Amino acid sequence: MPGTFLKKRREDRKMNRAEAAERLGVAYNTLQNWERNLSTPGARSLRKLRSLYHFDMEEYLGYYRNRLYKEADRKINLLRRNTK
Repeated sequence: MPGTFLKKRREDRKMNRAEAAERLGVAYNTLQNWERNLSTPGARSLRKLRSLYHFDMEEYLGYYRNRLYKEADRKINLLRRNTK
């Protein structure tokens, strides 16, 4: 999910959560919730994240889309097995 992507990008930039949250101008818990997929950043925060972590929206959305497709496929296969 998107949180995994954001966490990986932060770690790739060698930042801890506290440092990243401060540089983004958000609370530590906010960043933590984004990385744990408990909430998602809004448009303004995504712009800040892109700038700080150096990624483009296509990369972010592509990652998110691929994860959604994988999860959908997993659920479909599970349903197919349970109906046999």
